[in-house]
Amino acid sequence: MSIKLIPISKKDIEIFRGAVFARKAIKAENRNKIKQKLADYYSQNPKNREAALSYAAFNILPSKSEDPFDQKEAIEGSIEAFKRVLEMEKGHWLSRYYIAKLKSLFDEYYDEDDSQLKNIEKLIRLQNQVDHKPYFILPYILMAKLLYNSDRQEEAIKYIEKVESFPKEPVKELPDFLGYIFIEFENKLRVIEENDMADRIKKIGQAYFPEVV
Repeated sequence: MSIKLIPISKKDIEIFRGAVFARKAIKAENRNKIKQKLADYYSQNPKNREAALSYAAFNILPSKSEDPFDQKEAIEGSIEAFKRVLEMEKGHWLSRYYIAKLKSLFDEYYDEDDSQLKNIEKLIRLQNQVDHKPYFILPYILMAKLLYNSDRQEEAIKYIEKVESFPKEPVKELPDFLGYIFIEFENKLRVIEENDMADRIKKIGQAYFPEVV
């Protein structure tokens, strides 16, 4: 069965913005209660995409907890919720991207082979079948980041060059959520003293996410 990509919608943006509002408006000591309510509603309504997306969005927001197990639990909760969305909308771009993005944060727990790279390649192929959106560069950047992590720099550079060939236009959809990957990637490159490439990534990030990078 063919899959048609579903770009980020106004409803997706509303759900993510609602998660941010809830996180900021609620006192820190009450956030776990809200998270549990979202989790309960999500588990009790398995066919409700908004419930799944709300739970996923709330989980990926920054937490003050420094416990790596808490962080891993939140990320895994988001991944499973995004997968639930894909069960209902196989072409949902935001879920496909975030599943790959979140798994990349804990490489040791996920996909020791190339299956994660293949999933990103599949997302890129789906993107190529619809009108280009500025945020479609993100799977290319994620792919380059993962390839750098695997010491496959020459392959990574090809994806970066592809991004550089696209017309530059700032991303309007959820820039504060989506743009941070450029900071992560740049920092990683600085650590391994790939400063020229770090400058290159920063320049791309500033073109697409000027208020974030």
